[in-house]
Amino acid sequence: MLPTAARATMTNVRRFASLSSTWEYMEVPTRRFVFAAISLLALAMAAGCNRTPTAPDNSPTWLRALIAQLEAEPPANPPALIARYDYKRQTVYFLPQRCCDQMSVLYRADGAVMCHPDGGITGAGDGRCPDFFAQRQDEHIIWRDARTTAAH
Repeated sequence: MLPTAARATMTNVRRFASLSSTWEYMEVPTRRFVFAAISLLALAMAAGCNRTPTAPDNSPTWLRALIAQLEAEPPANPPALIARYDYKRQTVYFLPQRCCDQMSVLYRADGAVMCHPDGGITGAGDGRCPDFFAQRQDEHIIWRDARTTAAH
């Protein structure tokens, strides 16, 4: 009797052989269709990679200005991003802190600062919305900085 590993290898070889013979017995138009479908899927997946969400043209003016300001600054590590959430039945925009003791910022839909959910010396933000992370819903990344920081 063969060892377990050898039996598993033989089973895999048989499976591959059956798939190979299935391909060989397919009609040429069917093979072309399968090949074209796989190629289109691979192309679609590749096209979606490394795509940076950008603020839609219908974004509020203040949000587009904030993104322009962030893009004018040197790239942060980790990269800056802006996410939209539903929080307490309101649309809000969240800009996470990017370093050290800085505070994150939660904006109302009109661009006014609602609170600073986290960050600062204590890490707890300003205390005006302590339940933000537990209560936020329906995340949409509006913008993510695709630039990389220079190596030191």
